[in-house]
Amino acid sequence: MSALILLVAASHADARLNEPRRNIRVDVDADADADANFALGPHDRAVLHLEANRIEKERDLISPRPYIVGGERVNGHRFPYFSSLYQEFEGDNYHVCGGALISDSYVLTAAHCAKHAHRARIGAYTELSDPSNDNRPFHDTEVIKAVTHPDFYSDSKDRLHYDFALLKLREPVTDPYLLQSAMNLERVIEVDEQLKNGEIRNAVTTIGLGRLHESGPLPKFLQEVELKYVDNDICKRYFGDVPEVMMCAKEDHQDACTGDSGGPLIVKGNTPNEDVQVGIVSWGSGCATTFPGVYSRISRVGPWIKQEVCKNSLVEPPYCSKDSKIPMCVEHTDCKAKD
Repeated sequence: MSALILLVAASHADARLNEPRRNIRVDVDADADADANFALGPHDRAVLHLEANRIEKERDLISPRPYIVGGERVNGHRFPYFSSLYQEFEGDNYHVCGGALISDSYVLTAAHCAKHAHRARIGAYTELSDPSNDNRPFHDTEVIKAVTHPDFYSDSKDRLHYDFALLKLREPVTDPYLLQSAMNLERVIEVDEQLKNGEIRNAVTTIGLGRLHESGPLPKFLQEVELKYVDNDICKRYFGDVPEVMMCAKEDHQDACTGDSGGPLIVKGNTPNEDVQVGIVSWGSGCATTFPGVYSRISRVGPWIKQEVCKNSLVEPPYCSKDSKIPMCVEHTDCKAKD
């Protein structure tokens, strides 16, 4: 899952802005591709080319990953908490990353997506060019604040640490159908431990609206793919040190990739309300290669999430109650994951 900056035109072909910066296992890209193609029909290709490069350079974009590989179309009512994060330009919407609704006012995503997420469509099931979302409920609003984890950074090997961000929505979600589906983080510590200890089936699922294969077409509908959880000790054989704030998953010929960045990694229940989000799509080496994909482990930053969400949401999520298993953040040091 080579990480490439990608702005995806909702009604036209995608625009790839970068090529890999260096030939290493973790291909996080930061340099603009002067030869990018923009098949945008009536739009002025040169203008969009310059604008895309301006966005990439001025905002110092760290690339999102663009596609679900080897997945399948999901049931239209299965993941109403899924959010498409996007930008607008000259009348088109450009899908950038995925995310998950965790309260009426916040979407949880990856820190490397935060600068690029100007708007969010919660309940996204189709490509953004479909204004009806295939007649499924959705909530479309501006992102007014992005809070990245204070310890987010890219190391000397371009591995992303503490790749977490919270996006504040201008208009909170009020639709009961969408709001009831918001991810309840109350069980994330319990389920994460069960995964690590082998107490539950090791299948995890990720979802997204990224490309179907490298340089391939975008899906018209939301995709999901089932992967196998990979213990960090095994994942270290591929990438060297893999700290506990990260987690890994893989399956032959199946993966998440650029554009799927920021999307949820979940342990599926029987209904959306029973799903438990354990990770966030973060980084990897190529797409559907022999390497696992790497995800940000949510159980390590529960107090940090609560510090922002619980005091700023109109409707208090269950994990904000005084009886929650996730402790509240008192000081900054309490909010930081310990590795």
